[in-house]
Amino acid sequence: MARLIVLGSAAAVSDEHHDNTHLLLEGENSVVLIDCGSNPVVKLKRFGIHYERLTDMILTHFHPDHVAGVPIFLMHMWLIGRKAPLRVYGLHHCLERTEDMMLAFSWDTWPKFFPVAFHRLPERPDVLVLDNQDFRITAFPVKHYIPTVGLRIEVKSSGKVIGYSCDTEPVPNCIAIGRDADLLVHEAAGQGWGIPARPRRAKSQPRPGLRSWCWCTIRFGMQTLRPLSQKPGRPLTARWNWRSTIRFMKFKRGEAAAAPLKGSVLPTGQAL
Repeated sequence: MARLIVLGSAAAVSDEHHDNTHLLLEGENSVVLIDCGSNPVVKLKRFGIHYERLTDMILTHFHPDHVAGVPIFLMHMWLIGRKAPLRVYGLHHCLERTEDMMLAFSWDTWPKFFPVAFHRLPERPDVLVLDNQDFRITAFPVKHYIPTVGLRIEVKSSGKVIGYSCDTEPVPNCIAIGRDADLLVHEAAGQGWGIPARPRRAKSQPRPGLRSWCWCTIRFGMQTLRPLSQKPGRPLTARWNWRSTIRFMKFKRGEAAAAPLKGSVLPTGQAL
C-alpha cells in the first residue's frame, strides 16, 4: 500500500512544531522524497523507512526552504553507510545550483560516496519525471520568483491522483496539476513577508477563468480545502465541483502525518 507522508508543512518559516515543506511518497518498491529543506533522515526512521530504501528525490526549485537540507542529508546517509544509488530530478536552473552547492562542500573528495545521478527536466507542461512500479509523476511549470515545477502523482496500486502545486500564483498549469485529483496540496501563503505592497493579486486569491480551481491551506498544522469563489473563513460546502469525495487530513501539533493511498476514500491521517 502506498503512502503520502507530510514531513513538513511550514513553508519558509518553520517553528518548533513544523518543519519546512517536504513530502515523501512510499510505495512497495520505491520511496520518493519531494524537496529537502532540512535533513529528513530522523523522520524517515519515525515512519519505519530505512534510508537505503530511498530511490528518488525531486527538487521543485532552488530556494533554501526546498533545497538547503540536501548537503547534510546526502552526507548523513553517506556517513551511516548508504550504498544504493540515488536519482535526483529537477529543472536545470535548480540542479545546476544544487551541484554547485555540493561542490562548495567538496563532496567530490568524500571517499566511497554512493552514486548520485542528476536528471534535468525540460521546462514545459506534463513532462515525465519518473515512471516506476509504484508511481507515475509528471511536472508542470508554475509561477514563482524563479523557475519552479508543481507535480502530478498517479499512484498505480490504487489509481489515486495527488496534485502538488509547490510555490506558485494561480496559473493555468495549476488546473492541470489538480484536475480530478483525490488529494491536492496547494500553495496558500499569500504575498509573503518582507515584500513591498504593490498593485497585484496575492498568491491564492481568485482570478477570472479559474473558477474550477480549488486550493488548500497548510498553516499551523491544519489543512483545509475550498473553492476559490468562496470567501475566507467559510466552511466547505457541497456545491464544489470536484469529483473526489475524501476526508482531508488534519495535522495536529507534532506535524508529521501519513495518509494511506488506497480505497475509495482517503482516511484521516493521524498526527504522530
